[in-house]
Amino acid sequence: MEIENIISKVHEMLRHHEDYKDDDELAVQYILLDKDNKINEIVCYGNENLISVDPNTFDIHEIADYAFTYDTDVFSELQNGKKIGYMTPSCHYNIWNQVNDWYPEDIDNIEGMKLYFDYCKNNSITKEYIDKEMQLNVPDVVTRIKMDELIPIMEKKAKEEIKKVLFVLVDKNNPDIITIHAELSDSKVLVSSFSKNKNIENHLTDKWDFAYELWLLKELNNNQRIGYMPMEIHREVWKEIGFNNFNSAPNYSDVKQYIEYCKNNGIKKEYFYPEQYRNIPNIMSYYEPEKGYYEADNNTMMMSRDVFDKRNERFYLTFVLGYDLLNNMISNSKAPECDISYDFCYMIADDFLNSEAYKDTSKSSYEMLEIWVNENIKDIQLKYNDYIGLDPNLSRTLDNGIYVMDLGYRKEQPIALLEKTNGDNKEYIVAFNYKIEDNKIEWAYGYYYNDNITKSKEDFKKVISGGNLDSTFKYVEKEER
Repeated sequence: MEIENIISKVHEMLRHHEDYKDDDELAVQYILLDKDNKINEIVCYGNENLISVDPNTFDIHEIADYAFTYDTDVFSELQNGKKIGYMTPSCHYNIWNQVNDWYPEDIDNIEGMKLYFDYCKNNSITKEYIDKEMQLNVPDVVTRIKMDELIPIMEKKAKEEIKKVLFVLVDKNNPDIITIHAELSDSKVLVSSFSKNKNIENHLTDKWDFAYELWLLKELNNNQRIGYMPMEIHREVWKEIGFNNFNSAPNYSDVKQYIEYCKNNGIKKEYFYPEQYRNIPNIMSYYEPEKGYYEADNNTMMMSRDVFDKRNERFYLTFVLGYDLLNNMISNSKAPECDISYDFCYMIADDFLNSEAYKDTSKSSYEMLEIWVNENIKDIQLKYNDYIGLDPNLSRTLDNGIYVMDLGYRKEQPIALLEKTNGDNKEYIVAFNYKIEDNKIEWAYGYYYNDNITKSKEDFKKVISGGNLDSTFKYVEKEER
């Protein structure tokens, strides 16, 4: 009763206070009690103000919002013996979001945080409660924290170190039951279920037999919800759903469960950075009929003929780029792996499909793609270097005093403009069919310009424009004689 009375008095005071009466949202957000259960601190905030009110004198003290955090202003106080007497759903929502952003590295008062979540547990402050009160979706930080407590139990059970957590599911009917899916250091996947921190079931499978999206979608359709899932796993699920599943028209309700989660929790394609992941299909568009997808009978999702045709065209162009037009670039790189090459070529195919060149119907898709690649090969090379994480500073300075001034192509033939330093002397080279490996460069043949940098640059531009250097070769031979 005392807390209710003091909240009422504070609100009444603020409504008539000259400095705060215009802030309609200003209200008591939480009250802390001392060790004797007496009101010790009252904190209020609204649209524009953040203040504390003395419970005895009702004096008001401004709080600098840039210095206020729940870690220092709530968790630290709990750690020092204070208790929560009152807290609004809005305050809980903000705390859970801040914990989600800061945990574990940036939380200084871990013990105070645990005391706060003990309070939540004892007072039925759950994700479901906060979501309902706020009409928003709060991150399930309780499951995330609980996961960290249970991982040592899993490692002891498996006698292996956990490499990474794939996702954690919570039973909708019994939220005390959570299931952790984790990859072990030996390329196995361990699935462990817990009830109130007690291990109740374990399942071990080979990593290569564990399809993220199929396992996840099946469980989501079996009264499970996602409690925790890192962004890198969302990225893989989006790739698998977008690239594979719609070839066989998946069960719509399965996909819908996951897409609803993404919508409610702000999981967007734009979050899949860096650049190399921008080619992932935007599965959120499966909800948007105007973009070519629609729900059909028998609980399936269908796509329009236009989308289907363009999708097939993209797959064909990806194949052509990987096995033909960009094969030399990829094969001679430091990252020729199939999955990396496929994703990059898929991205370049998408660039071509959105270019003006693709709209030219006077030639076949292959012919226009070949022309477009040759015209844009330098930009494609730069994109590829960035895609595979080639540090521009490291990649330009090689062993044996060689500096890469520029790179390009004449049709499919890789060309490099090099500067070679020997003591105080510099020599410029246009190198053909080069290959860079272990910070060294080799080439099949080249044209050598002594210290004539201007001529070397002119000839490099000439050759990547499709010209040949026969006259240069004769000129160089004559000079050397």
